Amino acid sequence: MKIFSAGKRVKRSAAMNCLLVNQFATPGLGSLMGRRYVEGALQLALAVGGFVLVIWAYIQWFWGMFRNVGGADSITWPFPAYGKVGAIMFAASWCLAWVTSISLLRAARKTQQDEMQSKLPPKILPPKIKRD
Repeated sequence: MKIFSAGKRVKRSAAMNCLLVNQFATPGLGSLMGRRYVEGALQLALAVGGFVLVIWAYIQWFWGMFRNVGGADSITWPFPAYGKVGAIMFAASWCLAWVTSISLLRAARKTQQDEMQSKLPPKILPPKIKRD
């Protein structure tokens, strides 16, 4: 019994859809669609965690600006460090999604080549002519 379904083959069109979802929708979802469950879960967790940290940093930053609207001192409140960590986490999930997408495309190309090889007729050799 296989724990992961790595034995399933992905067609090229499905691999391209996985790439598009990974790069333009949410990193990790395309990997999950391509049956790469461990990589997809890691990418999705990094993407969601990074997104939440960045949004929380922006909320904190805007709240700091809102509190100092009528104040005489200038707003020098820096962008929180966890916002930068969140941005790095999201970028890392995006890069991992790119690597997984390329891996899916390569596996699909190998599958396509294997299918083409199996559809070829067997090689028939001509009879040998004996010379005396």
